Amino acid sequence: MGSEVEELERAVMGLEALVKRVRSYARELRTRARKLRRRMERRGYWIDYTYVQGHGPYYRLRWMENGEIKCKYLGKSPKLPKELESNKEAMKIMDELSSLDNEAERLKRIVERAEKTLQEAFNKAS
Repeated sequence: MGSEVEELERAVMGLEALVKRVRSYARELRTRARKLRRRMERRGYWIDYTYVQGHGPYYRLRWMENGEIKCKYLGKSPKLPKELESNKEAMKIMDELSSLDNEAERLKRIVERAEKTLQEAFNKAS
């Protein structure tokens, strides 16, 4: 019985190390996305997003015009409107931002599945 407990402890330690790596990677994604958004802001426009009833993100382009904040709905995939498509740097930023958001969403789904599986197994065991 002692070796099983030791193996369990090793497995838990491995899981804790993996959680630390996932948390660190999530922070890296968030930091990279913030930097991209700041680059957009320096050009006079910015992207924000929202979730609606657990779905999303849904993106919006915002900019200042005549002292007012204007907004254009971009949808699920952050594509720039035609008037900004000629801005190569903005297109690159949007592509990178979309890629980061997709990676974060993929990682979130994986973590949620793992959490659910572990919780179900633990509930059965206790």
